[in-house]
Amino acid sequence: MSKRKSTTLQDSSAKKKSAANFKTEWLSELVETDTPTTKTKAPTKLGDIFTYRSKSDDVVCLYCKDAHASGDFATGKRWDDWKIDYLKRHVTQKSHPDSVSTLRLQKNRRFAQTTKRECR
Repeated sequence: MSKRKSTTLQDSSAKKKSAANFKTEWLSELVETDTPTTKTKAPTKLGDIFTYRSKSDDVVCLYCKDAHASGDFATGKRWDDWKIDYLKRHVTQKSHPDSVSTLRLQKNRRFAQTTKRECR
């Protein structure tokens, strides 16, 4: 086998690095995503979306929790091996944007109700 092929095979079988423990510095990383307060995708810190609970060693998506979404991220997601990719991947999964939409609708309803009262 040529040297080039053997290097390629080694690279493709390599696993992504994971951590035994959650790293709180991951929460300071920026991702481009929708939020309940913005109408377009904007850079947002993962710490504004997720919270890490060290006692139970799990991560909670604040948007999914507030929207009462079903799933592990709404109640607390745990892993044996932690990867920052898990957090970034959740932001693109269907349940997360659905939760953001739900929170936007709730916010708009509250705004409409308060303005209706003021007009009377």
